[in-house]
Amino acid sequence: MTTPGAEETERNRAAAEAMYGAAKAGDLQTFFSFMAPDVVVEEPGFLRYGGTYDGIDGLQTLFATLASEFDLAGLDFERIVADGDCVCAIGTAPLAGGGAVSFIERVRMREGKVVSLRIYVHDASSMLTVA
Repeated sequence: MTTPGAEETERNRAAAEAMYGAAKAGDLQTFFSFMAPDVVVEEPGFLRYGGTYDGIDGLQTLFATLASEFDLAGLDFERIVADGDCVCAIGTAPLAGGGAVSFIERVRMREGKVVSLRIYVHDASSMLTVA
């Protein structure tokens, strides 16, 4: 018999796999269906589009920018790790101008919906511009 914590973990892992699969497939309607209305997204402050994005409208604004920065169809998720309400996705995203960046996204979920998402970028030098 599984414990409630294990059930929550598996439910959130399945939701995250479906959510990230939809993002990779370009199915933004399905991707956004996994977001809580009050979702908060935090991008690293050193990026051109860095900052905090509140709610679905904020996330949609961010996605418009991401579509010009990355080849979203080329997203590769190496691993999705879940524990209770926390899910981490480890992946690589091709940059629109060539090259790629590795990242981890830490997601907090509530009742199968993403309530917060924080992105951690490894070796962001290829994403930075000189002013």
